[in-house]
Amino acid sequence: MGDVNIKPIANIEVTLQEQSTQQQMKARTNSNGKVDFIITKGKNWAIFIDGYKYEQEVIERDDEASSTLSLYLTHNPALNERMKKQTFARADLKLKIIDQSDLSAGETKPGHFEIEIKVTNSAGRLQTEKEVHVLCLDNKTMYVSFTNDKGVAIFQLPTRQFYDIDVEEQLNASFINNDLPNGYTFYKTLVYDTYDMDEQDLQDTITQKIRLPLIKKNSRAPYDLIMKRSDGSKCSNEPVYLNEVNSKKVYMAITDSNGKALFILPFGKKYLVNFNFQKDVDVLNLTNARGSAAGSLTITYQPNPALEFPEKFIPTPATLLLTDFSYYHTTPYPPRQNPGLPDIFLRTGSPTNKKEIVLETGISALHLPSGKRLPLNVSFVLDKSGSMAGYDRIESLKEGFEKLINQLLPDDRISIFLFDDDMQLLFPSSKIGDRKKAIIELIRSIEPNGGTSMLKAMQAAYAEVKNTICPRL
Repeated sequence: MGDVNIKPIANIEVTLQEQSTQQQMKARTNSNGKVDFIITKGKNWAIFIDGYKYEQEVIERDDEASSTLSLYLTHNPALNERMKKQTFARADLKLKIIDQSDLSAGETKPGHFEIEIKVTNSAGRLQTEKEVHVLCLDNKTMYVSFTNDKGVAIFQLPTRQFYDIDVEEQLNASFINNDLPNGYTFYKTLVYDTYDMDEQDLQDTITQKIRLPLIKKNSRAPYDLIMKRSDGSKCSNEPVYLNEVNSKKVYMAITDSNGKALFILPFGKKYLVNFNFQKDVDVLNLTNARGSAAGSLTITYQPNPALEFPEKFIPTPATLLLTDFSYYHTTPYPPRQNPGLPDIFLRTGSPTNKKEIVLETGISALHLPSGKRLPLNVSFVLDKSGSMAGYDRIESLKEGFEKLINQLLPDDRISIFLFDDDMQLLFPSSKIGDRKKAIIELIRSIEPNGGTSMLKAMQAAYAEVKNTICPRL
């Protein structure tokens, strides 16, 4: 562990906390800034340094294998908190635009400071005619300028505000805190690189012709997406689509002879992976990428037959059956036989033919005032696969689950399972007690990724409830 100057930090407390059981292990770093833990139980362990939680770092323990994991963390809580204030979602901000491209260095207006932002590439070469934005989220104002022949963009900004800096498409390349005094001139140098590629945007579908060999640079993330079939063979000459979440933009590439599609992606976004006959397969998450980043993802292509051969799924007239179910909504259920107990109601409908009959099933549940009902024993199975990243799915799930948890009683017992390609027990069957806040934090930490395999999670959730049934029920 090191500080912002990459110097080891000695004698600082590091805590590992198992996310479902809340079990903790603590130790202090040695003179080399190092601390060792041996993890023999639990699944996912969050990392705290001097009480500060590192949201993006989670240690996953494998029950079936022994392994050694090394992490190097830079401890700067103030920087992390400042970066949390930044946003990559700009479309709905309704920003006021102020053009400062005609400014030159000089006397600043009262209540303002001046900042000269120099833009270079990784080799130190000045970058001219680059568009620079300085964004103030508090008053929803964006100041715009361009680098001059010295690679410098000049701004005069009101004091006592937080600002974020964009260079071209690189959002949140840096920031300015609210502590610069009136009349002060501030100098800042940012690195911005352009990749050697031709990028074409045709009706929001973006294709990239990337010249190889690729040299990794700042400002964007190279990402390899590798397609293979279920038998392990390579998927060559297949289109791959990356749908930018909360946007109409789609990045498209064709896999090469090794089944690889290469993309150069802007930071701060999530991208849903789609193939021709398989939709919302996984997600590439670059929401926390800054400066220099890269990634790779291998996906097994499992085409959906209904998409690949739709003609096989068109019903013939002989297979269609028209049934009127309107009476379901107009015929009330009879009163409960015992008002103090829930009731089940069965009713047969009119036969549609000599071999079929409709059976209507209704359940009348009790409505009891809060605090007077028997304790619940419920297991929740939540989808965290990559497809949950789009269309506000995971956000809606978290919001709804938080509202539900806040309505539960201390004696209610719950367990929580997650599934993507595999199943994960996030919260073992336990009474709510005073742990509502901790449970909500667990749910908020869920990040979607991977495929969709629900069966194991459903089976485990059923077993979890069955093994902890309250005798009174």
